[in-house]
Amino acid sequence: MHIGGGNTDVVDNVQYEQIKGILYITNRRLVFVGEAEGFDKPLDALIAITPYSNCIELQFSQGNYKIFVPDGNVINAVFQQVK
Repeated sequence: MHIGGGNTDVVDNVQYEQIKGILYITNRRLVFVGEAEGFDKPLDALIAITPYSNCIELQFSQGNYKIFVPDGNVINAVFQQVK
């Protein structure tokens, strides 16, 4: 019996759009105000938080954001305080 299957492709050339800005975290919302773009998301829509040493990845019901910061664990600690 064989279940599943498929091929795995390695992605070497991943590009990110860099937008400098300010990240605001309140007890209800996450707001990023950037030079060119920004976003405003309710914390209720936040599904998962993955901290890294140089960024934090936020998964929302409507997409993912990877925000590069000096220490992702600090931002994660702030999220834990406001939840």
